[in-house]
Amino acid sequence: MGELYQLLPAFWRAFYESHFHSYPFIIKVAYGGIFFSFTCTLICYFLVFSRRLWQAAMSLKTDRWKTEIENILTNTIIVFSNEEYTEQHIKEITDDLRKLPIQKYIVRQMILNELLFLHRNLSGKVNILISTLYARLELDKHSKRKLKSWRWFNKAEGITELGEMGISDYAAEFLKYVNSKNITLRMQAQSAYLQVSKTDPFVFLDYTSQKLLPFHQINLMDILNRNKDIKLPVFSKWFGSANDSVVIFCIRLTVRFHQIDSVKDFFRLSNHPNEEVRKEMIAAVGDLSLVDLERHLTIHYRNETPACRLEIIKMTGKISSGDELEFLKQLVYNEDFNTRFEAAKAIKKHNEIGQEVLVSLLNTLPEERKSVVRHMLDSKLSA
Repeated sequence: MGELYQLLPAFWRAFYESHFHSYPFIIKVAYGGIFFSFTCTLICYFLVFSRRLWQAAMSLKTDRWKTEIENILTNTIIVFSNEEYTEQHIKEITDDLRKLPIQKYIVRQMILNELLFLHRNLSGKVNILISTLYARLELDKHSKRKLKSWRWFNKAEGITELGEMGISDYAAEFLKYVNSKNITLRMQAQSAYLQVSKTDPFVFLDYTSQKLLPFHQINLMDILNRNKDIKLPVFSKWFGSANDSVVIFCIRLTVRFHQIDSVKDFFRLSNHPNEEVRKEMIAAVGDLSLVDLERHLTIHYRNETPACRLEIIKMTGKISSGDELEFLKQLVYNEDFNTRFEAAKAIKKHNEIGQEVLVSLLNTLPEERKSVVRHMLDSKLSA
């Protein structure tokens, strides 16, 4: 301690010997607190300043790396989207990328992000090239390590990368998380499994008891649109699922892929306890123009909820078979404005016959009910 004391500046030692030593204890404590706070503040300022300098330097480096990666990948990928590539071309691209400090995590991730972006937005033989580069650069090991992370977001990121690149070896691992309580992890696992499973890509629908959110359904649809080789099952097999969101999703897939053979399975959905499921089924009947079910639904119109009733009216307009014009005419007299409006709109969709029916209704409708009919007959207005 004596040696440390001698290292202090002379004026500090003079102050201590002439004043500080004789101060009361409480004053000494106050001085000590001030000195401690001042020192901590200086240290904090130094750390913040050092971090800012480090971030500025890293920003310059990452910008340079990003530019180099984009130049190497984007330019060559665009060339090979129109030309055939060879093994020599693949070697040249990987050699160029290996000139970067690929041993650094941030550089590997930047290359991977660029490959993922290109893979999502391109198709055909170029996607095979991208997947090959992913494997040659051993970025699959980078993604697989994330699966072992205890952080859910790292795990979800790894699943996304492996799924997008079609690494089917980990399909069973993805299946473990398709019913996860974590919404992001669950959605990424379902999407990845759909992309990599070769035998039964939709089997995750059997396991999930969580709700399939609308935007996630859109993401799954997008995957199906981009991956034409995904094996499609008969989606009506899930119409009996206990998860109502799965039923709704499968109804939409039935419409999207025009699986007319599922017509008979729509009958049992007309008695489904969930209003949203019945509403989706009614919309599907219209989208698929299932005339056999049109009459069945209009007969049960009075037994339905207001939302499903409106959907039934819209359904008759989509099909426009002409068989339910009398049913629609009666609804134009209804007291509810939305019912009158949708009924008149459905009649208009019957083209010339519909126009004649609307004109005839003007002669029989009460004056306060005629506005929607006039609206439909006005060629300058759109329903």
